[in-house]
Amino acid sequence: FNKQAGVKETVVLAKELDEGVQALFAYVVMKENEALDLAAIKEGARKELPEYMIPSYMMAIDEIPLTVNGKTDKKALPDIGFERQDDYIAPTEEIEKMIAASFEQVLGVESVGLHDSFFELGGDSIKAIQVSSIIRELGYRLTIKDIMKHQTVGNIYNSNVIGKEIDEYSQDPLSGEVTLSPIQSRFLQLDLKNTNHFNQSIVLEMDAPLKADILRNALNEIVKHHDMLRVIYDPYQRITSIDEREELIVFREEFVEEDTKEEIEKIMKYEQSAMNIQNEPLLHAILFHTKTKDYLMICVHHLAVDGVSWRILVVDIFTVYNQLAADKNVALPKKTASYAEWVESLKEFGQSHYIHHDEKHWKDIVYETKFTDRLFFKPITEEKYIGKKRLGVSSFEIPKEKCTKMIMQYQKIFGIETNEFFITILNIALNKWRNVSSYVLEVESHGREELHKNININRTVGWFTNIYPILLKPSSNIYEAIMDIRRSFLKVPNQGMSYGILKYLHHNDSLNIDGDIIFNFLGETSLENHELKGITFSNTFNQFDIDDMNRLFHPLTINGAYIKGRVVFTNYYDHLFISQENMESFEKYFLDAFEDLYDFANSDYMPKERINMIEEVSAVEFLDEEVDLLNQLMEGIGANG
Repeated sequence: FNKQAGVKETVVLAKELDEGVQALFAYVVMKENEALDLAAIKEGARKELPEYMIPSYMMAIDEIPLTVNGKTDKKALPDIGFERQDDYIAPTEEIEKMIAASFEQVLGVESVGLHDSFFELGGDSIKAIQVSSIIRELGYRLTIKDIMKHQTVGNIYNSNVIGKEIDEYSQDPLSGEVTLSPIQSRFLQLDLKNTNHFNQSIVLEMDAPLKADILRNALNEIVKHHDMLRVIYDPYQRITSIDEREELIVFREEFVEEDTKEEIEKIMKYEQSAMNIQNEPLLHAILFHTKTKDYLMICVHHLAVDGVSWRILVVDIFTVYNQLAADKNVALPKKTASYAEWVESLKEFGQSHYIHHDEKHWKDIVYETKFTDRLFFKPITEEKYIGKKRLGVSSFEIPKEKCTKMIMQYQKIFGIETNEFFITILNIALNKWRNVSSYVLEVESHGREELHKNININRTVGWFTNIYPILLKPSSNIYEAIMDIRRSFLKVPNQGMSYGILKYLHHNDSLNIDGDIIFNFLGETSLENHELKGITFSNTFNQFDIDDMNRLFHPLTINGAYIKGRVVFTNYYDHLFISQENMESFEKYFLDAFEDLYDFANSDYMPKERINMIEEVSAVEFLDEEVDLLNQLMEGIGANG
């Protein structure tokens, strides 16, 4: 930076914007009679440095403060805040201010301007759901799709896509039979050894002790409000009424004399295995009192909950807890559409004209899988594992300080999303780990996509996960790998939702695909809400969510997430296909591939200008649709001629 015209000296620091999210801050001392020109300085720096090393925030100061030892006195440097001084334009209209405030709340930044990109500030589809929920609570409607499409406060406002919330959904407790969703059908068709023990759970670490009676009452109120938490399978999926059973939850309090990990895990494992989906509550909670602090473990059967649901539940639980502790009436935000209404909307989409184009895409994928390779074979005889543990679990981390800037840089050039970035790493790792020419990857997403009908499920608890296949070719060439993956995702119709609709709601067995790997990146999992002060996710304990005897959808399931400022990947693998040593080799290749992408970003091979692939793929898709339409017209002429 000191090479830039008018700059006398600079100091650059890495600071934390929010939990685990870092950015570079530059303090610039200008030469006499020179003014700070941020755009010019950044442009000059880009000629010398890769994009991820360009500071996000800059400030002109008179001099750099020094300690008595002659080093930079970091504590004496002024707080830049989060002003984007190069193109910051403050929102002026009330609706603009409301949108900007919702961005700031969800993304953990300050002073969002009219032209600040939701994605470049750290947004993703899950955070778009949170923004949409906040806007709805304020009496307006802003869809997830419109946030993703228009990206900036200014574009959203000028596009006239935000309006008064007019959706009215029943606020009464619901009960009765509910059609299985595609993901639920997929799960129940697995025919697991122990269907009851397939849960999701969280463990919360409390700075202050909780009162058990208030917590029990709060959890009961949550189960009354979120209807899917009262579901049972006897044998059909049915939501029970509030007064149908004496207990809506399973709750107990444990005083652990010895503050040991082993003792707590023993109790957790028992509770996880005690789930019964036929006739018992699907929410179990244990409040642990130890000598040093309290822990709260909550587990729910996966049939009733997913990753996005937990974000809703944790905030709601402690909102109600704090209300009850203060002798206030329980007041939660309004319900959105029910799970049953959402499944019905999927069925309606399955009867629309859109589904025919999508079906052709998925049939083409199925056909092409005939020529792909299997990543795993059974090296161990199945008889060896009869009655023995099938499930293996491992985890590893990659450095987030490198990740954040890299993702932004690759997104800027290639337009890729966060999960595509990590799938690129996976693809390069597989090129070293498995000698195959092509393979099927099943991609898992949150599934709360907006299809043909504007149905609001931002605050609905349930299992919405969407899984769909894409075909990929392992590659050692990073540029080719990114382009192949980006092209594959751009061709996916309706965010992949139609695959599950066709296969499970239409019972289309011709769409059966045997994939070997499923990949899911959950995004940020930190607890950021004023109701959750002093509460953090604990990763101290093994939580035993799944019976060891159960097999998974695939030989290998990879789940990634941002956890407490770290990028953590947890791998669930089937011992019948993958040994522990083999899994360790994969993790090494994955970390090596991450470093390969890091090196590529800093090399001369990294493109300098944005590559627009949307036009290329859209043209291909358009031609396909035109040919299909022409064929339909010709068939009609023939039938009537």
